[in-house]
Amino acid sequence: MSGEEKTETISGVENTISVFLECFTRVKERHDSCIDHTLPSVIATTEPIKNAYRELLRRGIKPRFITEITEKNIEYCKELRKVVHELRHLEGVTGNFAVGESDYISPLIQQEARPIARLIHSNARGMIEQQQYFFETLWDKAIPAEQKIREIEEDIPIETTEVVRGIENIVRNQVEGLSFTKVQHDACVDHTFPASLLSSKMVWDKCLELNRGVKMRTITEITTKNIAYCKRMVERMELRHLDDIRGNFSISDRKTYRGTAAMREGEPPTEGIRSTTRVFVEQQQYFFETLWSKAIPARQRIKEIEQGAKRDFVETITDPYEIQKLGFDLIKRAGEEILILFSTANAFRRQVKAGALALLKEAASQRGVKIKILVPVDHNNEAIIIAANETRHQLNELGIDIRQIKKEEELHPLHNKLTLLIVDQSVCLTVELEEDKEEEASEEAIGLATYSNSESTIFAYMSIFENLWMHTKMMEAA
Repeated sequence: MSGEEKTETISGVENTISVFLECFTRVKERHDSCIDHTLPSVIATTEPIKNAYRELLRRGIKPRFITEITEKNIEYCKELRKVVHELRHLEGVTGNFAVGESDYISPLIQQEARPIARLIHSNARGMIEQQQYFFETLWDKAIPAEQKIREIEEDIPIETTEVVRGIENIVRNQVEGLSFTKVQHDACVDHTFPASLLSSKMVWDKCLELNRGVKMRTITEITTKNIAYCKRMVERMELRHLDDIRGNFSISDRKTYRGTAAMREGEPPTEGIRSTTRVFVEQQQYFFETLWSKAIPARQRIKEIEQGAKRDFVETITDPYEIQKLGFDLIKRAGEEILILFSTANAFRRQVKAGALALLKEAASQRGVKIKILVPVDHNNEAIIIAANETRHQLNELGIDIRQIKKEEELHPLHNKLTLLIVDQSVCLTVELEEDKEEEASEEAIGLATYSNSESTIFAYMSIFENLWMHTKMMEAA
């Protein structure tokens, strides 16, 4: 066959083994094989083929093998390692072929530990070059056999990271991730993903087939455009919303990470990453948990979109400079009413020095905002009392009413603890007192702050404020 290019089907065990051995004699530099999980048993139990591989090694040729190593064929793979130069494992590999410089062989429909009864043989140059390229591509993706054998025998997981390209491969990778998930599947995806997920019947069907014991959590951005898809997702998984989410990734059982590049809405991704590297997966799982804690339930977001409902939030702020800036911004945005309850007289003095009183005057005089301020005082704050009394009449004319609470009356439940700011009965900012020395700057005295638009929280703080306000009015009248 050396002078004529030919591709033919060979039948019969004796004939197939004869062609195998004949091809081995023509190998000069390289011989590569890619086989599925059934063929290691065939090679390990067919002595003529094993001897042919031993002869290649004796001649200085280094045959390479790719197969899927499983618990069932692991002993055969160990035997195979003795007659080839290098054996590698590739998960889910299908098809069987061997290729040298001048021959291509592909066994057809093989059963474990049974001689090869049919095969395709070709010496066509184009076919050989194509299969050599295909083998090199798979070889780069495969991992050393020692690593997979160790994983099986010692239960040590393999750590790999690979790039997955092509829509079909990406979809297959996503289905595989869902198929192998046993306990938990977490995903963080942008606003385009819901449409892509529901448009891929293979992936969505796999989501529906998942055992009900599998916990599925997904974060995405729910918008007016994808809300219909998100409603269907809510039926199968725990879905949460996060504004402006970026990136698309999933984590199966806290062990396997899968990520894809940005997508166009309704279209599947074309490039992705799969990784089982423990440190990387743990890092991404931590990132997911952080985002999950910030996200809100999907039903709440859907209600916002469909009914125009207000979203409640409660934020904790630790940066004193950010807290000071937020307080000033709230005063600047006020349109109707500002209520302020200071923790101490020193807190009032520090805010006057920082410029708060000037902003309050501007809000009252230019926008007609009604402002009420409560300041705790005691016998150590005579200067503060005098300063407040001197400006009180002028401030009243602007619409700013300042009243004093005496410490000894013990009517202030937040005394020496919190400064409270409520704007337009819609948002409130509470700031803990860190230090209360007169010489300190405002930022140095600020501790932890809480910012919220929760109606129940605002109502509770307003009740405290109004009770104190009414008490001061009654004391003045008396």
